[in-house]
Amino acid sequence: MIEKDDIGLALFLKDEKIYDLSEKEGMVESFQSFEGDLIILTASLGDQEREMMGKTLKSIKKENADYILIEMEANEKVRLGQFLHKDKKQTILIFGLAPSKLFMNIEAQLNIPTEFYGQQFLWTLSLADISKAEYKQYKMAWWMAMKQMFGV
Repeated sequence: MIEKDDIGLALFLKDEKIYDLSEKEGMVESFQSFEGDLIILTASLGDQEREMMGKTLKSIKKENADYILIEMEANEKVRLGQFLHKDKKQTILIFGLAPSKLFMNIEAQLNIPTEFYGQQFLWTLSLADISKAEYKQYKMAWWMAMKQMFGV
């Protein structure tokens, strides 16, 4: 079951599964050879959200080799540390996932770039929520943060 809190962050309850790279076919090899600097963690994407993600990546001038996209089901958690390279600065965009889903004990502020352990993070609503008219102010704040982070 997924519920929303008053600022729109998804809170995931019951029957959670820990996301492990080894369980995803080809993910370990793919990630170990990943040379890019952008990690995107998101709740599962539908067709409309995929299209929006594609437009976003194009607008910040990111090609396939520059990023890795990790989609998570509602009942999964991910140990974020398995994706980070300690010797390389990375940018992590997180759509619709609370820090607790990433085993992080921090309070994330939406649409505010945050430096954490030498990496740059940006938490925001899910792409499905960003698309909704009632979240227009979040979409504008998100895009301003993206422009700041990527210099576009």
